[in-house]
Amino acid sequence: YGIVMPARAFFTRACCLLSRHAAFEEMSGISREDILDAEVVAEAFQPVYWILRDRRLKSLVIAVRGTFSMSDIISDVYASQTEHEGHVLHGGILHGARWIYDKVLPHLREGEHVVITGHSLGGAIAAVLAWLLRDVAGFTNAFAVVFGVPQVVDESLAKKMQRYVVGFIHGYDLVPQLSQKSVQDFTEEIKDAAQTPEERLAKLERVLQDFALPSSPERL
Repeated sequence: YGIVMPARAFFTRACCLLSRHAAFEEMSGISREDILDAEVVAEAFQPVYWILRDRRLKSLVIAVRGTFSMSDIISDVYASQTEHEGHVLHGGILHGARWIYDKVLPHLREGEHVVITGHSLGGAIAAVLAWLLRDVAGFTNAFAVVFGVPQVVDESLAKKMQRYVVGFIHGYDLVPQLSQKSVQDFTEEIKDAAQTPEERLAKLERVLQDFALPSSPERL
């Protein structure tokens, strides 16, 4: 890009150094008046986002950035299971979605579509935000288009989201295959693989004892 269009690359870099808003305008082609709100510095459970108005499509567009900073990583690893509105979700993702939810509400217009997008962490937050807007706030024109999203909600909520969340996954992307349970299972498999034969035998004996079964081969 810098070789083919050096002047444009230099200008874009200068915009990035002077203002993230100016850089966003330059790279996206969106005018300043259509940028309704933005957070360009992430904090824990407060991801970077942009709230924009698409005048041609008469839609409100929300873009949520994926993992990029240490603050984003904190949101990623805070994987405690949190119950909300009858469903169980990834705690860090829910916190991030609820934070942006409060920022979005003042910009909603009756009859206007809301399109939310993001990648990885941002995609997970976008999907949960679409659910909050539809099922909690009653704004049924909210939809999400997400990329490489990890598993962050329970099965019943995932099935419900199929009506308004479209996800794209690269065939070799590991992140969408991850969940708190899959990571725990993988950790246990690593521990089991590292056990000595004596440790495995002792573990088997404990299982047999738990079921009141004889541990001696002769008695089995």
